[in-house]
Amino acid sequence: QEGNLAEASVLYEQAYRQRPDDLDYLYDYGRVLIELDRASEALALADQMIELATNTDPRGYALKAQALVWEGDSAAAIPVGVSGIEIDNEYAPIYASLARAYTNIGRYQQGLANGQKAVDLDPLNADAHRAYAYALIWVGERELAIEQLEQAIALNPNFVPPYFELAINYLALNQDSMAIATYERVLSLHPRNERAYLRLCEA
Repeated sequence: QEGNLAEASVLYEQAYRQRPDDLDYLYDYGRVLIELDRASEALALADQMIELATNTDPRGYALKAQALVWEGDSAAAIPVGVSGIEIDNEYAPIYASLARAYTNIGRYQQGLANGQKAVDLDPLNADAHRAYAYALIWVGERELAIEQLEQAIALNPNFVPPYFELAINYLALNQDSMAIATYERVLSLHPRNERAYLRLCEA
């Protein structure tokens, strides 16, 4: 919750090693790994989750679909997500992953529909708002995307990635001062964030 994903991953790994069959630990650890660009490791955890709860828990499918998207294999993520929906058709993270996957392969309307579904099912899920924003960006609806990203940030204000996504959209709409303020906000949270310094200079 403080945005320290690196330290969180270390602690989750310790918890996972003590209880390697705990689906809660596996899922949360996998999600952190994805945000740290370690999707291949998250993919292994997702496969383990699916093996432990093949037809009873959708989280393994949600994690695998998200990891595949981050690995650049959105086409493979779609059937995985669909399998998860067959277990629980009201689990928002699966729709969030499908929103990105469909968008990445150019099926924009399905991307939008799944993004909207994710937000409708769980409006307090920050990643659902991020995924919907991602689909909106690809169809040119940047102002609506900004609204979704702002909601994601409001739900988890210490989590950095949505700030960068928000700032890019501000720049695309020539709202440079808003982008600058967004990067400055990142630096107020993480004063040593090199990416934020670089993007701030560019803005």
